[in-house]
Amino acid sequence: MRNPVTTRKTSFMGPKDAFPADVFPQERKFTMKKPVVFLLFALLAIFATACGTAATPTQSPPPTQAPATAVPAPTEAPTEAPTMAPAPTEIPFDVTAAEEEGYWYSRYNLGNLVFRSGMGVTFMPQPEMMQAMMQAVDANPEDGDTVMPPVNPALLQAVYASGAPHYITKLDPADFATQRWNPDSFDSTVTTRAMGWTIIKESEWAKQFHVDNHFGTVEDNFGAQWRFVGMVLNAESKMQLQYALQNLKNDAGLFVNSDGTLDYTGNWVMLEALSDAAGTLNAEALPHSATNRYHNPEQGAMFQGAADTLYAALADRQPEGIEETSLAIQALAWYAVNTANDANVQSALEKIAAFGDALSAASPANATENALAIRGLVEAYRLTGDDAYLNAAANAFDALSADFNP
Repeated sequence: MRNPVTTRKTSFMGPKDAFPADVFPQERKFTMKKPVVFLLFALLAIFATACGTAATPTQSPPPTQAPATAVPAPTEAPTEAPTMAPAPTEIPFDVTAAEEEGYWYSRYNLGNLVFRSGMGVTFMPQPEMMQAMMQAVDANPEDGDTVMPPVNPALLQAVYASGAPHYITKLDPADFATQRWNPDSFDSTVTTRAMGWTIIKESEWAKQFHVDNHFGTVEDNFGAQWRFVGMVLNAESKMQLQYALQNLKNDAGLFVNSDGTLDYTGNWVMLEALSDAAGTLNAEALPHSATNRYHNPEQGAMFQGAADTLYAALADRQPEGIEETSLAIQALAWYAVNTANDANVQSALEKIAAFGDALSAASPANATENALAIRGLVEAYRLTGDDAYLNAAANAFDALSADFNP
């Protein structure tokens, strides 16, 4: 039997033998007999005669008359359909949606700042350092998942206070040099707050890029590029800490801004940054991971020692206002968890309780202060287990919610 596919020609009118026989059944000849032919001719003749005698007589057209001058009717304005307000649609925004949006805003804001913007003192790692980081995240570069370092990145060893995120040249997504921000907008002051918050964000995102079931392990054939990004973020955080220790630290053990001003709130942020970085480097394994590619006990000990020194310099500091009090509690929580000095752990917990009491008694004046109060009180509860701080945080949340206009 023939294969219909292989014998069929490239035409919609293919040969009949290219298809099964039942598609084109046997054709039959059809022959009219003579009596039938005569009868048909007779009927046609009668029909033609009837049509010829029944023609309708042609009528003359009516006489032509001059058109009367018409008075145009007044034009009425069109009636506009009433505008109907759309029915309100409920926006499905819940905790999961908020976490998802926060994740992406945080990720892209950080990447644009510390890889592309040029808003700070830049540095370029040595090729040997880059090669070591690539090897640390990809055990088999031949498996189809290979690290591709970006072209012309602007890694930062110091972060400026502020700048406007506007490009100054035509964008080429593959070339980071085209994604520099306008340097005329930069406030080139290096502040403890800008440095501290950037370091914290880099440390936390380095941990995110280390989650095994999301970005894979070094043996996997996926995620190498993002594991490499985690390595670079970790390297930047260490470079920035070293810059701060070498250029911003004063004789009293505190950090000052590059213009010489002392910001105590910024020092609490730096205490958190040092503690977080030390904990990251000292850990045998990171959360949601079986390993720690950033593990470096020697560097961890150095930064933990710097945190101990800063803690001692802040020993007598009584925070002023809701913002500093909240940030002090948050920094002390990170410090208490990571320091190896048992005596300092106990004193840090005592400070957290005292600052938590002050925060509970405070009267936030706006949404920002309410948010700061909530954050500090939640940390005070987590470290001390005292429900009074959790209840105070709930009251602050109720006040914040009451001001929310959906």
